[in-house]
Amino acid sequence: MSALTDQCHSPARRSPPAVVVAFAAALATWLPTGPAAAQSRVEDSAKDATYDCPIPNDAVALQAKVEQLYPQKSDRNALGCAADLLYTAAQMSPDDAQLNVQALLVTSEYIDHVNTLWDYDIYGVRQPEWAARLAHATPQGKSLAERVAKLAPEDPTAECARAYFQIVWPFKSADAKTALTSSRDAIPLLEKATGKEPGALDGNCLLMLGRLYYEVPEFAGGDMDKAAATLKHAQQVAPNNFTVLRYLAYVRLQSNDAEGATQALAQMLKIEPTPLDLQLMADELKNARDLAHRIPAGELEKQLTAKRDALLQAHPELLTRASSAVNMHGGVDPITGKSY
Repeated sequence: MSALTDQCHSPARRSPPAVVVAFAAALATWLPTGPAAAQSRVEDSAKDATYDCPIPNDAVALQAKVEQLYPQKSDRNALGCAADLLYTAAQMSPDDAQLNVQALLVTSEYIDHVNTLWDYDIYGVRQPEWAARLAHATPQGKSLAERVAKLAPEDPTAECARAYFQIVWPFKSADAKTALTSSRDAIPLLEKATGKEPGALDGNCLLMLGRLYYEVPEFAGGDMDKAAATLKHAQQVAPNNFTVLRYLAYVRLQSNDAEGATQALAQMLKIEPTPLDLQLMADELKNARDLAHRIPAGELEKQLTAKRDALLQAHPELLTRASSAVNMHGGVDPITGKSY
């Protein structure tokens, strides 16, 4: 099962749809209330959380199936099945540290993906489906995280995987206090991991650490100075990580450094995604375009938009991240799926 080891490297997208990673600045779960939400919610959508995922008869066939499914990250059923198959493989090989880390990373990525889908379903139309998917995946992740902690307590990739899970699982599945505590507890894991291997998971461990420093309250471990230094380090060790660049641009713009933000966003134009990063790149280009609009940097905004449009045209399977409409404004009709 080693073929996926270097492929599980996207635990950085959680600001919707970029990031991958949930943090304390958005820990409070928003749940639609009132008659409008009740009328629009598809109450039986939980049935769509069930997907066909047959288990191959042997380890080689299982690995081949995972390698077929995992790159289809825009398809929640394919990614969910890949996570389930790896969990099953890990259950059959409970002493295989590498396999269990792999399973934990993909399970966390699936949870992160569902969290983002829920974020964009701002009308709560398919909330029962998202909740059912998380209820299925989260216990598997907790089991894997506990085992990984025992099998590889000092391995930096394993520490990053555990931290990633701690950050994403409570985002929609727990109260704000639990989510904040879990994010706070992820900080020392990431500090240890990046101290030993700064480039772990293609720089995404440093990115997660920098985001936590920036977004959690100071009493829970947040530190603006550490955030700036950590994100700069992440850019140095992973110059082609476009999520690092996009988040760095965000932090610089928040600090009124429009020039620095522009420079970081412009670097994204030079990077081409790998087949495993197509959805993530489309998401980050959307975020980057919005940041360029805020600067404002009109020409850069046009270039980022053109790059994203070309990517979506070349890969029509990718999710466009159009949010559901609220009170007849914006997004798409949550019932018909058509634009207003």
